Amino acid sequence: AADAAWPGSNGAIFFVELAADEEGLDRSPDGIWRRAPGERRPRVQLTADSSDGEPTVSPNGQWIAFSRVIPAGETQPTVGRAIFMMRTDGSGVSQLTDGRHGDSAPAFTRSGRRILFTRSPRVEAPRASIYSVRTDGTGLRRLTSGHEPTFSPRGNLVAFIRGAHVHTMRPDGSRIRDLTPRLGKAANEPDFSPSGRAIAFAASEESESHIYTVRLRDGKISQLTRTPDRCGRCELYSDPAYAPDGRALIATATDYFHFRMETVRFTRPPLTELGHFGALKEPVWQPRPGSR
Repeated sequence: AADAAWPGSNGAIFFVELAADEEGLDRSPDGIWRRAPGERRPRVQLTADSSDGEPTVSPNGQWIAFSRVIPAGETQPTVGRAIFMMRTDGSGVSQLTDGRHGDSAPAFTRSGRRILFTRSPRVEAPRASIYSVRTDGTGLRRLTSGHEPTFSPRGNLVAFIRGAHVHTMRPDGSRIRDLTPRLGKAANEPDFSPSGRAIAFAASEESESHIYTVRLRDGKISQLTRTPDRCGRCELYSDPAYAPDGRALIATATDYFHFRMETVRFTRPPLTELGHFGALKEPVWQPRPGSR
């Protein structure tokens, strides 16, 4: 999933829970959950549909957009995926797109009135474009080719992936710029920092996947995660998401068999592991409502 870290105080973390399969491996999605330390119920399940994924939080911290599989039926000959919205307590679920395509990777605009998303002709189809729709499901429009859009907290740029590189463009689809032309790895899952000055992303090469940042001012790229020299079960890192206060970053880590979320803090050197919890993926950090 791709999303922006809207500035504010750190609120709850939303994610896709993973249940163990028959072999004891973390592979079976179990809906979207909320984790909020300090609350009476620290872990709350918001949806029970196993196809729900890619949660992203609105700038005011009050809404979640996500994607869900729409099964084939009498009015729909093939399986599709649609964009949905709900309140952060799981109520008020509404479908925004028709589900006849492969719609995924939703991301709110700065105003919170529109949602960017990726549309493919079919689920898992290789060709993809970036679309925008109002939060009431009207005003659908195409912006450009690419996938995994994320809106800058400053409101002036959209980051996205095209040709395995991180790009930016203006909200109207103009002024496209390649930020990672010499990376040499397949980039994905961009996430703007709360300041709008940098973008975190995952990048993979052969059997490794790590988290990087690229600075918008000069294009400087920094690698944040490393594989141990003696790697028994090598880590694959994905789904980077900044904390609203900009002091930490969360990501999914997996060794091919089990998933978990790791919380890391920006220090010198850039990241220090603080710990991990849960079998989960696609985490996103909520700005506490009223803290912007």
